[in-house]
Amino acid sequence: MIELTRNHVRTVEFLAALLFVAFGATSCKTRTPSTPLRSADEAQEISCAFGDFDSAQGSTSGEERLSNDQWRIIASNALASKLAYAKADEVKETMRGWGYPNTDVIESRSMNAFVSSNENCVILAFRGTNMLSLRDWIVDFRIRQTEVREGAIHTGFYKAWTQMSNEVDRTLQRHRAAAKTLWVTGHSLGGALAATYGWDNSRNRLFRHPPKIARIVTFGQPLIADRTLAKYMRSEFLGRFYRVVNDLDLVTTQPHRLTHFGSLVWLREGFVDFRFDVALAGNGSNGGVGDISAAPIPDELAGSEEGYQELKDALDQIPAESDFSPGDDAMRVGNRPGAISLPKKITDHFMGGYIAKIKTAMFSGSTQSF
Repeated sequence: MIELTRNHVRTVEFLAALLFVAFGATSCKTRTPSTPLRSADEAQEISCAFGDFDSAQGSTSGEERLSNDQWRIIASNALASKLAYAKADEVKETMRGWGYPNTDVIESRSMNAFVSSNENCVILAFRGTNMLSLRDWIVDFRIRQTEVREGAIHTGFYKAWTQMSNEVDRTLQRHRAAAKTLWVTGHSLGGALAATYGWDNSRNRLFRHPPKIARIVTFGQPLIADRTLAKYMRSEFLGRFYRVVNDLDLVTTQPHRLTHFGSLVWLREGFVDFRFDVALAGNGSNGGVGDISAAPIPDELAGSEEGYQELKDALDQIPAESDFSPGDDAMRVGNRPGAISLPKKITDHFMGGYIAKIKTAMFSGSTQSF
C-alpha cells in the first residue's frame, strides 16, 4: 500500500464509495460468538488449532459461554502472538513442530510479523514492541486520527500498517491464504496491527480480493477506532473478533478517546468474564441480523485521562537501556533481570501472564458471561 496525501485518500475513497453503490457490498456471514461451532468452515477452523491443549476441558458449550473449541482457538492464537516476539529461526522451528511447515518472517523497518501455513490453515501473527516504543505509541499518537471512508483510525497504527501492508499481502498470496482458513492475531502493538489489517482487509474486497478472515484474536490491544469505524468493524466481524484482556491491563484502555469493538474475553483472577458483540433482532443491512449491540465495557477497563497519565508515568519508569518487550515474562534491563517495580496494571500486559490465565481457564471451566 502506497502512502497517499489526504486529498488522494479522499478521492480514492469517494471512487470506492461509488463502486460500492454500483455493485453492492457483500455482507459477511455473521453469528454471535456464543453459538457453538457447527458449520463445515468452522470445523475446518478448529482443525487449525495447535499446542498442548487437546485434553483441555474449558467452559461448557452453550449460550453465553465459550466452548471448548473456542478456547482452543484462543489459546493457539495466544501462543502464536507470543512466538511473534522470537527470532526467525525459532519461529520457523516452533511452527513446524505445531504442524505448520511453511513460515515466512516479515521485517519492515521496526514492524514485524510472521505468516505460517499448512495445507488447510494460515496464521498471520503481528509482533508487539518493546516497552519504550510502546510508550511512544501511546503518548505521541494518542490523539491523532486519520479519516477513512468508514470513520477515523489511529494515525500511528494506520501508518505502521501501511509501511508493511504490501509485504504482508504478497506473503499471504504465496501461502495461498485465499483458499485456506486464515487467523490473524497479535499482542500489544501487534494486536492493534491485527485489528488494523482486519479493517483494511474488509474494505478492499472489491479491489485486492483479500483472503477471508476466519478469526481475529488480539491480546492486550490498544484502541484503534473512533465510534463510526468501531460500528463498522462490529458489523463486519460479528462473532469473528475476540479481544482478550488480562485483568486490569492498562494498555487496553488507551488511547481513551477511541472506541473498542469485538467480543471481550476478560481474564480475571479466578474466573473469565465473556462479553460479546451481539446482533439485535430486526432486519438491518448487516446480512439481515439488524443492528449490532457493542459488548459492554466494564468500569475497570474504561479509559480516562487519569488512566492515560497512570500508564505514561509507569512507562516513564523504564530506563532507556531496557530491551524488555511485553512478550517476555519478567522485566529485564539490558540482558540482566531488572529490579524495576511496575504496577500490576502494567505487568498484566505481559504476554506470559495472558497465556498462564488462558491455560488456567481452559482446565478449570470457570467462565461467567454477561
